Amino acid sequence: DTQGQALLQLGWSAPASEPDVDDPDEHTGPNFWINAEPDALAELAGASVAVIRDVFGVPHPSFLIASGAQGDLGGAAESLGLPRPAQEDPSAVEDEPLAVEPTDRDHLVELVDAALVPVVGGTPAHDDDGDIPIRSGSAIVFVRVAEDGPFIELFSPVLVDVEGSPLALERISQLNRWVRFVSFGWDAGTVHASMHLYCHPFVPEHLRHAVAVLTSVADRLDDELRLGLGGRAFFGEEEDGGTDEAPAGSAGSTEDEPGDDELPEALLTLIQLDADADGSVSAVEAAEICGRNRRDILDYIRIAEEQVIEWRSSAEEALGDGDREEAAACTHEGKAWQSTVDLLRSALRLVAKE
Repeated sequence: DTQGQALLQLGWSAPASEPDVDDPDEHTGPNFWINAEPDALAELAGASVAVIRDVFGVPHPSFLIASGAQGDLGGAAESLGLPRPAQEDPSAVEDEPLAVEPTDRDHLVELVDAALVPVVGGTPAHDDDGDIPIRSGSAIVFVRVAEDGPFIELFSPVLVDVEGSPLALERISQLNRWVRFVSFGWDAGTVHASMHLYCHPFVPEHLRHAVAVLTSVADRLDDELRLGLGGRAFFGEEEDGGTDEAPAGSAGSTEDEPGDDELPEALLTLIQLDADADGSVSAVEAAEICGRNRRDILDYIRIAEEQVIEWRSSAEEALGDGDREEAAACTHEGKAWQSTVDLLRSALRLVAKE
């Protein structure tokens, strides 16, 4: 299949179709595998991240669920820092119907309260707006029954005090492209995540699952987003922005762009040799320039992708100001960086096969 081919291209080996269990040197497991030296932990981590993100489309560890052997739900998840699989509480949902058709909004509110008893450990409390707040670590999720139809809205202020910079809006746009079922947005300094459930009929287990998903996403994404966008988590101390925070000046300004002295030497060399983005540098040459180090290549890809975002945002702002010449220049720079990203990914595929 497509994912299997992608794994092979990244250097992973396919499971043996007819393994010889008597041969101790033959890999007999049912999964794709890769060989590496015992001390090559960084390379193995880089290869695993490439598979999770590029092959399976998982943008963040919060979208993974782990369980141990023989149904052990705790050990594996906690040791990996992943959300634990939802467990049904038979005593709490023993007489619960699979689905119920709400007669009106008040009835739906009652159904929601009953469904969330196993989640909050008792009758849910409502705030002044009628919403049910559910805290998870440094994040909070609100559950609201709509006034105008059989709908439930779940929303979480993932970060507050965030400037609406082009970089912030681009990051949010990326999340909306990558993450299914959860929507992200920015409004009045707040990055928020939300989900909506149609309740015709109302399914209690669907609501509990949605709460589990959104609380996990909000609690884990707030730290990662804060490093790049600044702001602070809903429950947490105010933090300074990270190293890739959008510049305070105009997006079209280049004075805050990383200079040549700030770029890694290998990446700077690659840019100079491929200045015309005409394919004169091959993937093999790019891999050699990067020392055939997967971790370094992944880091260079991240840097280059951030530059693509910055230059595209600058081009959009220049167009908004009516400066077509500046917009064209920024677009050209963005395309050059995108060419570098593509070249680095080709180099990564070669190195991953070794």
